[in-house]
Amino acid sequence: MTMKTQINLREHPELIPGCKRQAEICFKRNLAPKATALLLCIALPTMYWWKRLFEENDGIIPPNKKRGRRTGSGRLITMAQEIMIQFAICNFFPRELDIYYNTWTLKAIRQLILKSCDGLYIGKSTIKDYLKRWGFSSKKPTKKYLKRNAEEIMNFFFVEFPRIVEEFDKGNGIIMVQDESAAQSDSNRDRGYSEEGEKIEQCTSGSRFKLNFIIAQTLDGEIFSNIFTANFCSSKFLEFLKSLVDVKKGTKIFLLCDNHPVHKAKVIIN
Repeated sequence: MTMKTQINLREHPELIPGCKRQAEICFKRNLAPKATALLLCIALPTMYWWKRLFEENDGIIPPNKKRGRRTGSGRLITMAQEIMIQFAICNFFPRELDIYYNTWTLKAIRQLILKSCDGLYIGKSTIKDYLKRWGFSSKKPTKKYLKRNAEEIMNFFFVEFPRIVEEFDKGNGIIMVQDESAAQSDSNRDRGYSEEGEKIEQCTSGSRFKLNFIIAQTLDGEIFSNIFTANFCSSKFLEFLKSLVDVKKGTKIFLLCDNHPVHKAKVIIN
């Protein structure tokens, strides 16, 4: 006679509802717990427990209650405080709330919680748990310049720039957009993985070289550039402007530049 393998309900919790329904049918037919346990291949103590629940609940074996503490029962911050903190992170910079950090780091959020929750001090790991539950993640920030005036920018693109384009279309002139950048032989900062406690090494030639370049492009796609190894300064920019004027002799040029300090140097303005 072969023995049936006993079902481990802890390893297979998805079988519990079906086993309970079968046990209810057996109990309603006045089958003993021992016989029901042998029939369903379930541990006898479990069947005695189900039999007691069956008798206490008028012929029904209720589903298992979730074990452990209730969700949210051990939280230190109330729901109203959570909403206020999330609103502050989404709509303000730290410095606007007298928190002297540039972005919302863990330390900055801790300071915010100290201010919002009557001096409540929370560890970094707990703050990470809150942020994960709120749907926040760590990421590299995009730069937002404080001197940038959105109203002036919109006025230029929708009022001034169309007027300039119309004026230059009538006469003998061109509009150009200018910018500068640089490229070097290796990156300033690399990241990599290694075993814990071991330093990571990076092989380099020891002779880093760098190239700077200035580019100006017309609205028709014509490109003018200048590449050099020296640092970008007002004298280099002035040389580029002179060469641009020489190439486009007799043509009026309207050059659009960004707010780089070199573009506002006295040598350039004069």
